[in-house]
Order: sequence, then structure tokens, then C-alpha cells
Amino acid sequence: MRRIQIWFICVLFISLISTGYSQWTGARPERPGSEDMNFTGKISGTVLEANSDKPVEYANITLFSKRDSSLITGTITDNRGRFRLDLSRPGRFILEVKFIGFKAVWIDTIKIGPRHADLTLAPIRLKPVVLQGQEVNVTTGRPAVEYKLDKKVLNVRQELTSISGSAVDVLENVPSVSVDFNGNVQLRGSSSFTVLIDNRPTALDASEALQQIPATEIENIEIITNPSAKYDPDGITGIINVITRKNRLEGISGLFNSNRGSYDQYGGDFLLGYRSTWGTFSLGANLDRRTHPGTIETENRTTLSNQTTSVLSTGTSDFQRQFTSVKGEWDWPITEQDNLTLSFRSGLFEMSRGSEQNFTIDSPLNIDWANYSNSSSWERSGLFLSATGDYLHHFSKKGHEVSLQYNYRQFDGDELAITKSLNPGNEIFSGQRTTEKGPNHHSRIQLNYIFPFSETSRFEGGYQLRMGKSQDITTFANYDTLMESFIDLDAYAHDVSYSRNIQSLYSILAKENDHLSIQIGLREEYTGRTISVTDAGDTYTIDRWDLFPSVHSSWNISPVLQIMGSYSRRINRPRGWYLEPFMTWTDDRNVREGNAGLLPEYIDSYETSIQRSMNKSVLSLEGYYRRRFNVIEEFRSVYQDTTDIIFHQYQNAGTSESVGVEAMLSLRHWKWWNLNLTTNVYTYTLTPDSEFNLPVTSSSNWSLRINNTFILGSNTRIQLSGRYNSPTVTSQGKRSGNSITSLAIRQKFMDKKLSLTVQINDLFQTSRWETTSEGENFYSYSLMNRDAPVVVATLTYNFHNYRQKRSPRNGNDESVGEDF
Repeated sequence: MRRIQIWFICVLFISLISTGYSQWTGARPERPGSEDMNFTGKISGTVLEANSDKPVEYANITLFSKRDSSLITGTITDNRGRFRLDLSRPGRFILEVKFIGFKAVWIDTIKIGPRHADLTLAPIRLKPVVLQGQEVNVTTGRPAVEYKLDKKVLNVRQELTSISGSAVDVLENVPSVSVDFNGNVQLRGSSSFTVLIDNRPTALDASEALQQIPATEIENIEIITNPSAKYDPDGITGIINVITRKNRLEGISGLFNSNRGSYDQYGGDFLLGYRSTWGTFSLGANLDRRTHPGTIETENRTTLSNQTTSVLSTGTSDFQRQFTSVKGEWDWPITEQDNLTLSFRSGLFEMSRGSEQNFTIDSPLNIDWANYSNSSSWERSGLFLSATGDYLHHFSKKGHEVSLQYNYRQFDGDELAITKSLNPGNEIFSGQRTTEKGPNHHSRIQLNYIFPFSETSRFEGGYQLRMGKSQDITTFANYDTLMESFIDLDAYAHDVSYSRNIQSLYSILAKENDHLSIQIGLREEYTGRTISVTDAGDTYTIDRWDLFPSVHSSWNISPVLQIMGSYSRRINRPRGWYLEPFMTWTDDRNVREGNAGLLPEYIDSYETSIQRSMNKSVLSLEGYYRRRFNVIEEFRSVYQDTTDIIFHQYQNAGTSESVGVEAMLSLRHWKWWNLNLTTNVYTYTLTPDSEFNLPVTSSSNWSLRINNTFILGSNTRIQLSGRYNSPTVTSQGKRSGNSITSLAIRQKFMDKKLSLTVQINDLFQTSRWETTSEGENFYSYSLMNRDAPVVVATLTYNFHNYRQKRSPRNGNDESVGEDF
């Protein structure tokens, strides 16, 4: 209770500081009857076809705030292509114009104020060209990647080669992201990051959450590598925020996708939207099944008493995943100042991995079998649910708002792993079975407040409460050859409960003008955590306070040149099973033990970037430096003088440094060809603590992605892309480089309502995953190749029906809008 009282005093103190800051910026609180209260303005214009100057009827006109990209208002063009937007507030805005068959137009230099309340735009011609209006610049099309003050935005609509996949397949095209054979995602070399869906947390782990979102459902993906104090500080490399498609039009809209591919892959999804005076309703569902068959080769060497045993294996492997989910949302504008959004996402996921391998043992020691076969299987399945309520209130002053969000997440999952070793007579002589199950429940309350001192300065503050409870019940059984069945071993059966309570306060001060923007934030966080091992009667607790500052700045040197810089401090908390103080067998050749004394990692992250627009080209350079303390690494060793069993344990290894540069070049000089080049070059150095007696390891790493889009008329697109990831090192090993090339062709039919996309992934069968690790008395090597190429065909149907009567133009009843 005393802590809570202190926090409320802090809030009042921040409010006093805010008042002082208001005087510092020269802003005065507005009174009823002030300029904003009586302000009226309008934006008007005409939308034409570039080739014929014919008016475009029913084009979608949407206006966004330039400060935070929030939706302000929208309309459609009349039968003469005209539109008008009435405004009750001044400000800077972005206007979006869309119509099926034409590239979207974004006007990002609109400024409405008391002296220029009415703005008439130059005619907007829908064609992939750049037009100069009298007062604003009109730029057609959206780049594949857009850079903002604190994030990069990947426009998913540009990615044809991943349309039949999931968010993971889309992210594979980002140079700072790598994905292994099992779909596990790493951002700038780390799998520790946070995943949000529409700015809301998800019930699943990061990689699992990204795997269950169809690419056809995604509008764009935000990559926030240096989040401000407003966001959770969890994760080494930041946040991946998946923004899904929304319906912004009156009436009923719909989008249907279906795909079928080689190796028994299939999927489908739909998204229906309805908008009326009661708000916007949406309902969607998806089914996605993916298979990844391939081959596997391994070599393991262990040395005992100066005698070396070598175990070689070859065989086949198969990884499968299937997600089925349903989602819904109701966005209700209660009044002009109040808005309520209720949403949910629920589903079933099933993942499995299996292998059939033949082993050969070369050893001077006595062994039962020199040649044997092994069959292993792993399954994980469960139900997940995420439900969110968002309330937003706008005060009379422009930009003055308060919002409240409540999120509940539940996940119930079961794991089963079975391995069996068979002698040449096909008789089982060894086997293990492990199980794990348990529920997970998490709740989050987020309160945000924004107070603008003026049009160019503001204060943000908020409070967050995160609560979570979970339970893991594990069992282990050995195969008894006499009884021909698995026998449970109570010594390896455990019941572990986790409870976590994280409370946070944050505040941000921001100031901006036409050339310079700066944002300073501070987040204070309390963590209370309890781990109870019920069967052993042991309890491990943590009570910790942390501070997480952040700074973001942007300098617009000229309309075509911008420099940005940022700093944030972050934390990487150990996962639950990293901390379990007992041994767990993951299969017959690997055993792990948790470390209850494991400390969290702390990360200092610095970034700077520069963007330069050159006619129809964009060049972006982003440099980053990341220093990690208490680096959590997996250490391997030989288990209890055995010949082929590896012991795994996580330790705080030392400190690490990553220094790198990301570069992007977008060339759009030709009407028929768009070219995007992106690369990420960085060095990674790990300095182990002296207690481990390990050398400093360092590696230079780089990745390259080339994406070519060929435009053959208004209905046909061909995309050819390739990417390469260089070798890299870990504390005890290395991973070899890998490359992949993909091809996609999209053809539209039925006045662009129907489209067919054919993808060929891993065109030249070059994708492979090769790793090596070694330490005292052991060496381990693994090579996995995936069956390729993979061919997938995706069929998409898009419809939109307005409540108002539509007038056919030129004898055709044309659809209005390619997306929601």
C-alpha cells in the first residue's frame, strides 16, 4: 500500500512539472470559446484518372493525424470525383486516396490553421507518378519500408512472395530478421523481443504468435527496435507490432483467401466488415497448415578418459504446424469525444516435429549396439484466447486525451515427446517419454494520458499493471524392455507454479517544430515474482525496482534529408524453464537443468539513422550499438561421463556488444520495374566472465535482400526476391550462412476483384541450416536441408457493397476499394 501511495504522489509531482513545462514552452491553457473550440476548416479536391482525366467515383478518402497516425475522418468521391472533408480542429494531416486498380496516393504536407482554414488541393491523378500541387506534394504509392521517429513500417501489400504464408514469412524479407527451420524468429540476432497484434499483447510466445497470423490479414508490420518509455521494456531487440486490416468504409466489405501448395500445405481465411452509425464490426477466421519435410545429418563426439566416442546419424525430419483461429472486433464511437473498442482472438494451435534416423557408433568402450535406428516425435497443442477492451476520451483541446485498456490472455498447452531406439532386429532397447502441461493466465491494465501544451509540445504519462499466473506439470518415463511399456520415474516429475506482478509508471515530454523533434521519457518498474516447486517445497522470490530511460530525436535538415537518433534501456527476463532448479530430459540424448539464480539481462541500445530522398529513389542508413549485461547463454557439456548425452544449462555468461549498420535503397525510376536493396552488417563480440575460462568470441555478420517487382500492365505483377544470411558465432559454436530465392506471379481478374498468386519458394534448393558447437570433451554438428522447391497458389476475392445506391459509370458497376 505504501508503494502505491508513493506512486500517486509521483503522478501529482509529474503534473506539477507538466505545469512548469507549459510555462517554459510559452503555452497557455485554452478556455472554452478559444480558437480550437470555434475552429472550422475544410479540405476539398478532385480525384481523376491520370491517363484520361475522367473523374474517379467512389474513391476512398481518409485523413490521418500526422503526429500519431490516428484516423480523423473519411469520405468517398461523388460522381464528378469531388470530395470535401470538414474539420473542427487545426493541425498537420496525412491524406490517403485509394481506388481499386490504382496505386494509393499519400499527401503528407497538409497543414490547416486559423490563417489557412480552407484548403483546395490540386487535382489528384491516380497513376504511379509524382505530381506537384500548388501547396502540397502528392506522392503516389507507398515504399516497401517507411521510417518514422521510433519505428520502421513494412508495407506487407508489397510482398508477393510471402502472400500465402504467415507473418513469419513476411519478416523473412527484412534484413534484420532471421528465421530458422522451425519458424523461430530472431530480430538482430536475438529471439528475445515482444510481439503485439494491433498494439495489444498476445497469449502465445513471440514466434508462435507470428506463425498463426496469415499474411493476407496483415496491413503492415511495425518494427520498433528502440521503443520509448511508453512501451514495455521487455526484450533485447524491441517490439514487432502486427497491424491487421480494418474496414473504414460504409456498408459491408469482405475479403476471402484460399491457398494450396506442395507437401500437403493448405490454408484459407476470410474477413468480413460492416460499418454503420453504430460503429464498425468485423469478423474473421483462418485455417493454416504448413509442412516442412527434409533431411538431417548429425555428428557427436565425446571424450572420456582420453577415449573418444563418435556417433553419426542420417535420416529424415518433418516439422508441421496448424493454426485455426477466429477473431472479432466492435469499434463503437459512443460520442464525438468517446470511443470504445472490444476485440477478441481465439483459436487452436497444433505443432509437431518428428525424425527417423540411422545411427552408427564408433567407440573403444563397450556398447550394446554399434548400429541402430531412432524414431522421435514431439507434439505441442492447445487453446489460446486474447480479449481486449479499449476506451478513448478526447477532451475539447486538440490532442488532449486519456485512454484505458484492459487485456486478458489465456493459454492452455500440452507437450508430448517420445523417442525410441531400435536394434537391427527392430526391437526397442531404449526409450523416453516426457510430458508437460499447464494453464497460463495473464491480465494487463494500461492507463495513458496525453496533454498538449501547444501544437508542437506535449506531455504523456501512464500507469501499467501486468499480472500473470502459470503452472507447469512435467513427467518423465523410461522404456522398460521387459514390460514393453513406459514406466514413470517420480524423481523427474515436478509441479511448478509461477506468479508475477509488474507495475509501471512512465512519463514522456515531447517538443517539435518544422526542423527538430525531441522526446524524453522515463519508466519506473516494480517486479514481484514467485516460483514455487510444489513437489520439493522450494520457493524462489524476486522484489526488484528498475528505471528505463529513453530519448528520441529527429532533425529535418531539408524536405529530402532527415537524421534521427535514439537511446533506450531494456530488460530481458529469463524464461520460466530457464529457472527450474531440476533436471528435465528433452529427449534420449539431451538433458537440461534450470538455474534459479539466473539474473535478467540489461541492455543499453543506441541508434542513429539518416534518410535521403532523391527524385524517385530513397536511401536510408541506420547505425546501431547494443551493449548487453548479464548475457544469458546456453552452455553444453558431457552428462555424467556418458558417451552420447549432452547436458544443457543456462548461465549469465558475461557482456556482449553488437555494432551494425542497416541500409535500404529503393529505386523507382522505371514504370515497369521497382528495385529494393536492403542489407544489415554488424559485428558481435561476447566477453565471458573469468569464471568460465572461455576466450572472447567475435564474428562479422551480414545479410542481404534483393527484391525486384516487374509491372506488366495494370493486372499483372512478377516479383523475384533473394536473401542471404552470413555465418555467425555463439559462445560455444557457430552457424553457417544460408540463402534462398523466391518467385511470385500475381494476375488479377473480374475488374480486379479476383486475383491469383503463384509462389515458388527456395527456387534453387539452397536453403539449409548448419550449426556446430564444441566445448570441453564434446563436439556437436548438425545439418538440416528442407525439401524444395515449394509451390503454393493463393486465390483472393475482394468485395465491397455500399448501403447507398451506386451509379454505374461507363456501363460498368465497378468495385470501390481493393482493401479495407
